[in-house]
Amino acid sequence: MGYSGTGTIFANIAIGMLLLLAAIQYWAARAESPLLMAANATLYLIASASFVACGYALAEQGQFVLTARPSNWAEDVNSIVVIAGLTGIGTLSLTLNQARIANRHKSEAMTDALTGLLNRRALFDGPPGHVPVGTAVVAMDLDYFKTINDRFGHDSGDRTLRAFAEIITANIRSDDLAARIGGEEFCIVMLNSSPRASAAVAERIRAQIEAMSVPTALGPIRTTVSGGIACATGSETIQSLLIRADEALYEAKTSGRNRVKLSDFGLAA
Repeated sequence: MGYSGTGTIFANIAIGMLLLLAAIQYWAARAESPLLMAANATLYLIASASFVACGYALAEQGQFVLTARPSNWAEDVNSIVVIAGLTGIGTLSLTLNQARIANRHKSEAMTDALTGLLNRRALFDGPPGHVPVGTAVVAMDLDYFKTINDRFGHDSGDRTLRAFAEIITANIRSDDLAARIGGEEFCIVMLNSSPRASAAVAERIRAQIEAMSVPTALGPIRTTVSGGIACATGSETIQSLLIRADEALYEAKTSGRNRVKLSDFGLAA
């Protein structure tokens, strides 16, 4: 239509708006990496302002038809901002990408591939610090799991373990930790709990496992689970609590299975 200046004004403003949207996205996601995300958001915001300024300068000068490349203060600033901004955004984005890769590898190393829960390393790698009083550790182990593998096959055994993990996840709070620490043994770490509260959670899981049925080509799998609980009443570590919970679990196994025992507190359920 011949209004090349008008088209350039709208193009600059549109580019500025797109860059502003990118800045907003990085700022909204800054919790992932506050420094990198905030720096990228700032660079995008500055770049956005420089393009809007180019459109403003053309409109202010009435250059609605261009016969040559625009030349004004905004174009000079924009040239510097684009060169520096693209370089900075590229560097920060590459750094962020590498950080994400490292975090993903760390997450994979701390996650049980079969169930998606934490693994033993996630619980015990690091200094053995003392846990607050009121921390409860629940150790749970499927009864006669080897029989399930032998009769129904390992694939069906894996499905049973995944179903077990789903029941655990559905019955714990968002700030509780659940981990698979052995073949069929799972562990739950609950902060700000009590013997009564942790026993109630363990009993609820036990009852749901008892009622659970995993369909297979050879028929449904029905199983039970035994549990042991230890609660921190003094200076203890996760390791020492798990040892006591395992002892209570062993007592539950020797008492007939399909039950929960409390360490030092007797029968809980």
